[in-house]
Amino acid sequence: MSDQRQHHPSKQASSRGKRAHRSPHHTQKHTQKHAQRRREPSPEQVALEQAWEEALIALAQRLGYEAPSPLLREALTHRSYLNEHPHVGADNQRLEFLGDALLGVTVTLALWPRLTHANEGELSATRARLINATTLARSAERVGLEACLRVGKGEPNMGEKAREARLADALEALIGALTLDLGEAHARAWLWSLLSEEFETLQAQLKEGGALLNVKSRLLHLAQRLTTHTPRYERLPQTEAEQSKHPPLIKVRVWVGDEILGEGEATLRQRAEERAAEVALEALTRSEGRLHQTTRSPHAPSKRSISQRQASRKRHSSRS
Repeated sequence: MSDQRQHHPSKQASSRGKRAHRSPHHTQKHTQKHAQRRREPSPEQVALEQAWEEALIALAQRLGYEAPSPLLREALTHRSYLNEHPHVGADNQRLEFLGDALLGVTVTLALWPRLTHANEGELSATRARLINATTLARSAERVGLEACLRVGKGEPNMGEKAREARLADALEALIGALTLDLGEAHARAWLWSLLSEEFETLQAQLKEGGALLNVKSRLLHLAQRLTTHTPRYERLPQTEAEQSKHPPLIKVRVWVGDEILGEGEATLRQRAEERAAEVALEALTRSEGRLHQTTRSPHAPSKRSISQRQASRKRHSSRS
């Protein structure tokens, strides 16, 4: 039995010799065949590419192109897609850099004749509201940019904030491509036609009593005017009970100088800071009113610090 299982030495040598003497041409053809098989796209990938091409052609026509240009394709290619498909050549980050600069100039020139009575702070605040990521993402959605943006497989699972940033960056890249392909005048006119709706909405909100600046900005302006100090936000340590909550609450305290003006809590730090700023803004506004009364009346009681008044109210409430 053992003799039957033995391999003949001459046959083994012959087999090794055949493999060793395969021509380089044969090996190269074999490698190319396997590489070609790996590169062949699946039917699903082919369908996605066709859908993207159709959406891109429709967008190009709405933007004033006769056909999609290489720069337009580049503007709608996210870096995550390039990582997975290096053959596409480039992502939209360079065009985003160009579009970001043009965006600021375009909005500034558009606001100048429309807000003739606004001061520098109001102009800056209005421009900031029009070019922030939320506004740009909303504008990108209106123009149908999301259907045309090529992203990597994992990007859709990155969350709403990442999606908002992708759309805002893509819109800036699109502005860059429009400027280089169709000219600066065309790009500026198209951009303001897109953002003018956001501008009109903002103006309507202001007429109804809305605030141009967010609560943290308003606190900053008032604090610097009354005290020359800049508000400072401090995250407070969490208790075991707070840590056990899901999602855990974040507590934030806001200081102006050496005084604590307010505290706030929320599941997100940004929101907790806003709530603390709301309390501080109310306290500073009341303090400003009492300062005016003190100035007008020589017999008004001496002004105590805000922190002293808060401590006094706490002691009074604990006794009762």
